[in-house]
Amino acid sequence: MVGGAIALAGAGFFLMARASTQLASAGGAAIAVFFGMIVAVAALAAIVALLGPALLTGSAGLLVMGAALLLIGVAIFLATAGMALLTTQLPLIAQYGLMAALNIAVLGVALALFGALSLIATVGIVLLGVSLVVLAAGLMIAAWELLFLRLVCLWSWLLL
Repeated sequence: MVGGAIALAGAGFFLMARASTQLASAGGAAIAVFFGMIVAVAALAAIVALLGPALLTGSAGLLVMGAALLLIGVAIFLATAGMALLTTQLPLIAQYGLMAALNIAVLGVALALFGALSLIATVGIVLLGVSLVVLAAGLMIAAWELLFLRLVCLWSWLLL
């Protein structure tokens, strides 16, 4: 498990290095973000070094730490892949900056509205579910009454 995390972290660092060469043309802010990620990984290494002896006492703690390292490797991989995709779009964003920013803002408003309306729709779906339960109960009562009516008819027919 730890070996897989190390492999994923290595792949993430490869993508990060490739993306950093592309981000170098994006300016100082992108470079500052890159060095911030290096500081975060160094802080993670310090935490692992600090907690390592305590985690060796229990295998459950070591498994949890391995899973956390694996998830961190996946997160680094996804972040660097996202940055690599973003760098391909930077020229378009620079060319259509104001329009792109406006469209991204409109998309954000649309997503916020979608989220709010989804909450309202959830209430409707819950009410629909409750009404279906009531309908099912009514149908069960009707089925039992129909069965009872048939039994009464059968009983009266047998008595004749």
